[in-house]
Amino acid sequence: MAALSVAAWVVLATAATLVMSHGFSDIEVHPSAQHQQQESRGVERFLKPGLGASVLLLEHERGALFVGARGAVLRLTAANVSLNPSLVIPWEANDASKQDCRSKGRTEDECHNHVRALHLNGSRLLACGTGAFSPLCAHFDPESGHAFGMESGKDKCPYDPAQAFSSVLVDEDLYSATMRDFLGRNPGICRSSASQTLVRTEDSAKFLRNPTFVASEVVEPGEGGGGRHVYFFFTETAMEYDYIFQPRVARVARVCTGDSGGQRVLQKRWTSFVKLRLECSVAELQLPFSILRDVSTLRPAHSGGHGDASDGDTRFYALLSSQWGALPYSAVCEYTLSDVEEAFARPPKRSFTIGPAGSTRTVALSPGTCITPKLRALGIESSQDLPDDYLAWMQDHPRLQETLRPREGLPLLLSRSHAYTRVATATATALDNRTHLVLYLGTRNGSLHKAVRVDGKTHIVSQTQLFAHNESILSIVVSASTGMLYVAASSGVAQLSLHGCAMHGGCERCLLARDPFCAWDTSRSLCTAVRAGDSTRELLQNLTMMESDVGLKCGRRGVPKTGRSMVAAGGSGDVANAADVDGGRRRPLSERPAPGALLVALGALVAASLCVPALTACWCCLRPGGMARRLGKGVSHEPLDQQPRGKGAATNGHAGVIAAAAAAAAGGDSSSSCYDRDANGATVAESSNGVTRVAPLAGEEELL
Repeated sequence: MAALSVAAWVVLATAATLVMSHGFSDIEVHPSAQHQQQESRGVERFLKPGLGASVLLLEHERGALFVGARGAVLRLTAANVSLNPSLVIPWEANDASKQDCRSKGRTEDECHNHVRALHLNGSRLLACGTGAFSPLCAHFDPESGHAFGMESGKDKCPYDPAQAFSSVLVDEDLYSATMRDFLGRNPGICRSSASQTLVRTEDSAKFLRNPTFVASEVVEPGEGGGGRHVYFFFTETAMEYDYIFQPRVARVARVCTGDSGGQRVLQKRWTSFVKLRLECSVAELQLPFSILRDVSTLRPAHSGGHGDASDGDTRFYALLSSQWGALPYSAVCEYTLSDVEEAFARPPKRSFTIGPAGSTRTVALSPGTCITPKLRALGIESSQDLPDDYLAWMQDHPRLQETLRPREGLPLLLSRSHAYTRVATATATALDNRTHLVLYLGTRNGSLHKAVRVDGKTHIVSQTQLFAHNESILSIVVSASTGMLYVAASSGVAQLSLHGCAMHGGCERCLLARDPFCAWDTSRSLCTAVRAGDSTRELLQNLTMMESDVGLKCGRRGVPKTGRSMVAAGGSGDVANAADVDGGRRRPLSERPAPGALLVALGALVAASLCVPALTACWCCLRPGGMARRLGKGVSHEPLDQQPRGKGAATNGHAGVIAAAAAAAAGGDSSSSCYDRDANGATVAESSNGVTRVAPLAGEEELL
């Protein structure tokens, strides 16, 4: 930390300023969010050491939540996962497979059957596991757990329990994106079927080059206007850039479900496989987000999905991180199905000869063509009837030149302090009947963040610690029909309400959360979920009000005392959401004193003033003389102490350290210091010798 130069700090500060001033939304952390992190009320948990949970499958008809774990499949009660499992299906690898696995140098934990895939296939439960590096699949009766026989899981499931993988069941065909060998060097996107021949990608780096598979989704013919497709989202090493280093890029690929391979060229290989690049970046930061972590699909209500895309278009929400840089940046970008289909259809068609040798009949074909009624009328009944020269062209050109950009051109959300691992989506209808996007984001430290998007801005409304701090969130399942959210980590499963309104507490916290799911019920004095047909006479909801307005709405004057309520701002350059308080009015950067220093905002850098957001006001440590200037008015607060501080006295060992790169510009005595304390006398912030230290909240990640 100390080794970083002033120039480096200036670069970081400039980058942070660009983030805050541009048109996309950096996350905001509201007062109720920090409060909620400490109180995980309303959370049901099923925890078991060594469980090794990795995948969830919600079955609405039976009210069951199936959990794929190490050596077993469990059936939990969806209404309350904390109850003992109603069914446990033991499913371990045999002793010979375990011994063979260990003899090849694998660890004891790796040499178990880790269940990685669960699908409902009619009245049977299809499960696939690693089988101690010998993949296997089986069909089970979801009621009794009876097995209907085992089969090889090769091309259906990875060998290594740590390898990224995705699969989707379409009718009775399993589409899998996985590694196909013990060493994990042979990737493939495959279709396994009892009625059709195995079809997979060509063994060529042009198709897949060191991929990390993330998600897969079936798209019905009516959704995008084309044939039935399966989409695959992954990250791979780019071939199109002639750089010394190996850049990774995010991709979306698709195949036609009716593809049976070619007759002479691309035999038993996809003839319809095409891929293109997903872009998610902030140009001003020169920071591309190219590493896909997860993708959530939000379907319109009429398609039978869980959600309500207001314009009737299926949407994909991609969670990405950056390949470059030491900071834990995460971003969420939105893509619509219509935009994806348009990008795939953009390359011009080419003409190819069809019919017997010497024929002059031609057909115009696009890359990745599905067999349509129009082609059948020309005598092309299946992919095996496609012209050989077309298939040769597809064999050499599976990658399209097109790039798919996010719907709004920029990320919907950018976090500079959390490396998110999973994303799930839902929608909430507020009292004004407007529908808002809700994001659920899993972290590496076992917590779940809930974010909402209102009027083009995204902010965090809650943070809930679900598991131990050393556990990553592995799976999130949203059930709009039951209003529940199911979250898995290795040690177990947590269940909580989609809205979680009770966690917000009193009137002010309920309104300051700005949660479209929730409103304050004045007749019952509680924070409650908004339901269709609710009268607005007794309900208060805030999506845009200032803090002072909230105080008045809740029956008292002044700014509500919400604890340490500093938030990281987002939106169109107005950093008012992270501003100091001046009589309840938020102040833009242009009105703040001491330009050239740094504002400290929950670990975020913003070019403003060397400002300490106190519990009830905002203070600035100004030079010369180290005098503290109070910015908040109309709010009582004890003066800052001013005395020398010893080394390490600022905070505990978790303190996030932010250097004031422009300390020299402020002038005056660089050896001065001042610090602030909360109502209990604990030091929350200190400035000394051009460095400001802010004690992080419990569970708060450091920026640097």
